[in-house]
Amino acid sequence: MDIFNIFFIILTHTFVQETFSTFVAEICKGKLPSKLQAFSVAYDGDDSIYIFGGTGSFFDDKDREVIRRYSISTDRVESFAKFSPNLIYGTAMYNQAGFFYYFGGYEYSASEYFSNKIYQFHPSNKSVNTVGTLLPFRVYESADFQINSSTIYFWGGYGDDRLLFSYNGVTSSITKLRDLPISYNTGTALYDKIGEVAYIFGSEPRQSNNTAAPILTGAPIVEYNPNKDTLKIVYFSNFPGITSYMRASPVSDDKRRVGYIVGGYNSNGTILQVNYTTLHVCNISVQNIPGAENGTVFNRAGTVFVPKLDRIYILGGLLTRFNTTTDLVESTTVLEDIYYIDLRRGQDATETTTAPTTATPTTPTTSIPISADCAKKADGFYPDPDFCKAFFGCLAGKGSDYLCPKELLFDPAKLKCNFPHLVVCNFTCKNKPNGIYADPNPTKCDTFFGCMNGVKNSFKCPNLLVFDRSELRCNYPLFVKC
Repeated sequence: MDIFNIFFIILTHTFVQETFSTFVAEICKGKLPSKLQAFSVAYDGDDSIYIFGGTGSFFDDKDREVIRRYSISTDRVESFAKFSPNLIYGTAMYNQAGFFYYFGGYEYSASEYFSNKIYQFHPSNKSVNTVGTLLPFRVYESADFQINSSTIYFWGGYGDDRLLFSYNGVTSSITKLRDLPISYNTGTALYDKIGEVAYIFGSEPRQSNNTAAPILTGAPIVEYNPNKDTLKIVYFSNFPGITSYMRASPVSDDKRRVGYIVGGYNSNGTILQVNYTTLHVCNISVQNIPGAENGTVFNRAGTVFVPKLDRIYILGGLLTRFNTTTDLVESTTVLEDIYYIDLRRGQDATETTTAPTTATPTTPTTSIPISADCAKKADGFYPDPDFCKAFFGCLAGKGSDYLCPKELLFDPAKLKCNFPHLVVCNFTCKNKPNGIYADPNPTKCDTFFGCMNGVKNSFKCPNLLVFDRSELRCNYPLFVKC
């Protein structure tokens, strides 16, 4: 085995054992007006996160009827409107027509306790109206996912813990779809918008809704395609499962095609990132997030992904501390804080990943500080030997350095910026010191090279990792800009 193969094994093995603290949960100045859990949140796509109902404890009915609004820009929470009943554990949904739905939940003042009503809330005039019924179904601690502005799917939750049904806001109709092959005690769901499939999962998976039935091992997950009404059982690799009676809070990032799971498991200060393409789970350390102590589970928070800011907002929630020896609950603490996690990790806030707007590739005008040696070169353009987006121009022995616009690479054959699939981007070890080098083609994210005495060795990162150009090692895709 040569020295580069040995180094490659050490490089990747050391990485797998490493713990990352890349993300930070920034605490906002604004707080909820009281300690709150068991509420539902919905984002209006602009500046407001609406908070429906909630409670400090199951036996406390204070302010359960309140709809609150958190303004992202002003970092303030205000009591905005009121339900007629006291509701917790329901589901909220935003309709792009400018109003919200609220489904079911637990109605503290009702004799039957479980609400079967569908409410419509209009922020423009703060009105709340009953517009339908869920009968004969329930929505109580349910898993739900929204596939468009008018259609939402429910896994029924408590009492209907195998039933899957949908609500269509255009026709105001409820449709029973099927029974799931697995029952969960508490459930949640992630929706892959690109793949058009949902992943339904939760605590205590069983093949029967009889609580005496054995709990299934391996944390099985129901993958459901709403367009085809088909399902199958899948498994997320490296998924720890959800703790009994705890509830996770999920969000989806459609641009990256990943989902995030906040809380619901013994996290030790982490969140989970689910890759929808590979179904692999990365355990990502987050500084300052609640639930960092071993044996403490953070759950029942409100979570919202705000795409324009690339942030996950986390509101309120419940900390449940378990005895690490007996697994019995020792204490619970309800929270009032609001946090956000910036997924850009300090990247340029003005940066976008939009494709070039020009119909054909053009010569760039952006200069970059690369040393261009033109003393012995004829006038013209030359490729940078280490980075295919860069090149330099020579004129009368003086050089200027350039970088092709986003999505484009420098084409040494045509001496202009071109689309990546039209460019041959080669790497050579000629005149390079011994060491590790990134692939000069920035579109090839998982390959790198080693040079030893002018000889090139090609490598590929294992286990779906990508090459980190700044640290010259393989890393999780979440931490690498590629």
